[in-house]
Amino acid sequence: AAMNLRRFEAADTDRLNKDRWKGALQGQNINADLAGSLETIRARAQYELANNPTLEGVIRTYGDDVVGENGPGLQVLGDDEEYHQALEAVCAEVFECISADGQDSLADILRLFLRSMWDSGELLGQLVMDREATTPVQLRIKPLPSRRLGTRPQDLMNTDVMLGIRRNLLGRPVSYFITDVQTMGVMEVWTGLYRELPASDIIHAFLKVEAGQVRGVPWAATSLPSTAELRDYDAQVLDAARQAANFAVTLYTDHPDAEYVNLPGTADIERGQFQTVPPGWKPMGLTPPQPATNYVDYRSERQRDIGRPVGMPLMTVRLDSSQHNYSSARFDA
Repeated sequence: AAMNLRRFEAADTDRLNKDRWKGALQGQNINADLAGSLETIRARAQYELANNPTLEGVIRTYGDDVVGENGPGLQVLGDDEEYHQALEAVCAEVFECISADGQDSLADILRLFLRSMWDSGELLGQLVMDREATTPVQLRIKPLPSRRLGTRPQDLMNTDVMLGIRRNLLGRPVSYFITDVQTMGVMEVWTGLYRELPASDIIHAFLKVEAGQVRGVPWAATSLPSTAELRDYDAQVLDAARQAANFAVTLYTDHPDAEYVNLPGTADIERGQFQTVPPGWKPMGLTPPQPATNYVDYRSERQRDIGRPVGMPLMTVRLDSSQHNYSSARFDA
């Protein structure tokens, strides 16, 4: 006999909800989902980020809020004030230019890492030594794009390697496989070669959503449908308003004996001029139905989806407190 589910309505499947849950697969771990979908999600997140000013602004604001204007600093407390000041000065000098290419400060790299969390789901960097550095500390950070972390073809069936990371029996990363690329102008050519770097030389971090997860999910993944649909909605509203505006005046008649007038399909209308129409015909101006009265409210509600995954209130997403009173604006800020 079939088991009758009486407790959980969420587990019921019927004619109305079967399409909604067709993507829910039982027993599949997140690493299998990432292996099949990660590159697609990243490409869509990067595309949306490049074309959506609201999402771009949210990521910049998030980076400014987390990193600050000049990034983190070091303050040493103790009895030896001279030593502490010297140590703080050395760290400040290193933080000012800590990237391997000599161009970025620690604050710049942290903002880049945070941006990578949004569109790639993880941050990836290599610790290298700069023998030409004039500072007492020669350690530098070389940011790496996440797309260069991957599994070698010969390791696809290796149980120790998953999504470009070799792990021990406890699941701890032992080494990372970084692809070698050949640059030709602005193009990168995949060579098929990989460098296996020890985990001690790699900075790799992401937000785990499941035990045993080895790669990250882009933070923008859950809001991608909302941001894409909202951009489509804006374009459609603008098209509707533009079409209605283009049909400035239409001539019509409801008189059955009105004389037929052979007029061109369209005619120019001069600004500031009143024109007569044939007897029995009436001019009618079209009122654009878009934007609708709830257009602003709808956009606001959909924009909440962008900031909600990182706990960012709508006021910060929109950088607009015009709809807030003083107390709620202070609370959201």
